[in-house]
Amino acid sequence: MQKRAKTTDLIEMLRKTTFGQIYGEMTDYSGIRPSLTKNEFIQRRRCGFYLPKLSNVKFERHFSGKDSFYFFGNPNSSAPYTLAIIDIDVMKSKGKGSPEGAIAFAQHLKETWPGLCWEKSASGKGLGCPIFIRKDGRTAIEVNAMLRKLDRWLKAEASRIGADIENVEIKGTLPIITYRNGSPEAIKFGQFARFPRSIKYADLSNAPVLSCEEWLLKEFVEQKAAKIKMSSGSTYRQVISDDELAAIPKYERLCQRLVGETDLKANARFTVTSHDFAIACVLLKFFKQNPNKDGSMPMRRAKMIWNSLFHDGKVLRPFNDRRWSRIRNWLSEKGHIDWVDERYQAPNPNTGFKGIACKWSITDEFCSVLNNIDKRERVFVDTIVLKRGNGKWLSPRLFPIQLEIEAFFYKCLFTPEPDLGCLKSGQLRTGILRTREKLKQGRYSNERVSIKRGSS
Repeated sequence: MQKRAKTTDLIEMLRKTTFGQIYGEMTDYSGIRPSLTKNEFIQRRRCGFYLPKLSNVKFERHFSGKDSFYFFGNPNSSAPYTLAIIDIDVMKSKGKGSPEGAIAFAQHLKETWPGLCWEKSASGKGLGCPIFIRKDGRTAIEVNAMLRKLDRWLKAEASRIGADIENVEIKGTLPIITYRNGSPEAIKFGQFARFPRSIKYADLSNAPVLSCEEWLLKEFVEQKAAKIKMSSGSTYRQVISDDELAAIPKYERLCQRLVGETDLKANARFTVTSHDFAIACVLLKFFKQNPNKDGSMPMRRAKMIWNSLFHDGKVLRPFNDRRWSRIRNWLSEKGHIDWVDERYQAPNPNTGFKGIACKWSITDEFCSVLNNIDKRERVFVDTIVLKRGNGKWLSPRLFPIQLEIEAFFYKCLFTPEPDLGCLKSGQLRTGILRTREKLKQGRYSNERVSIKRGSS
């Protein structure tokens, strides 16, 4: 006969604030194991099969310490709250911190959130502090962005007061489920957090409730600004100002006016939303005003800055190369891209060749439109009529540019009077002149020529 247990108020609260269709269980052989794999979850949802939930008996076994079960946050849009855990780690891989330091940091946080309670972690040295997030109608992606921002605030606060801990992080993030024609197409797991074990219902019901809306708008100063390594090898701090990011809602309305109600399809899996388009407009305007020295537009430059903004909670969606390409191709189709060289060459790890990017930017007319939208009111965005630009409709084309440069290089070496005025690369021009001088002096035979990018 199957064992049964009553549904207590604590179990009911945990069910309402966590994702009930997938849970995790601690195993001796593979750590935390989800109740369903991603493929099993998608197939069961598509076919309408039963999804096993965490039973009352398993909850009781968890509370008694016989088993350990883990949860994701609740991504259901109709659920007003989701549970998360502030995990304070000490004496882990780095051996830093102490149990007393973890308690002291938790008591410091309690001064900000009076209802904060905690229990010992699985190791018995750290602490887990449950909190509730009021979602305020936000999507799972936006709630996760808020949790990442809260995570950074906790780390900054621990650094500011010199807390005697090794790390602090937020666990229990929400899974992201994408749908196609009303049917689930894919799921991205969140981060598991252990269900509260020794905390009583009265204490958990008084746990802090943080507003997602409030924390998404919250500003705080971190100890160290995030550094972004760009393709050129230089290191940048936060390069997009908050004033420029404030234009994102206006650019979203611009996208809706230009593209229409339907989103751009990158492919069968990825879709470009108005928010993606708006972020791209902010970056493209910045790249227009701050181009690379050689005029190239490497995708990894956009990726570094975009993902930095995403991890800082400034934007709601991460970078995706398919979406970026679709936005670029759409702008090129409408004549808003000024192409200098549509050719590119992929990197070759075997030879150490880093690759050559296309040379392009948005046209002056489109950049002027973005500047006007940034400065004017909403009426201008809703009434603007954007005609087709003067740019050519091109797309990136794979081409062995390095071989072409090498051929031109050696041709200039053995031509009596080569025409170097057409070169745009001063580095290549200097290399040719120096090598020709070495040829005249007879010092070229045992030397290797370093050929860097240029264009004729």
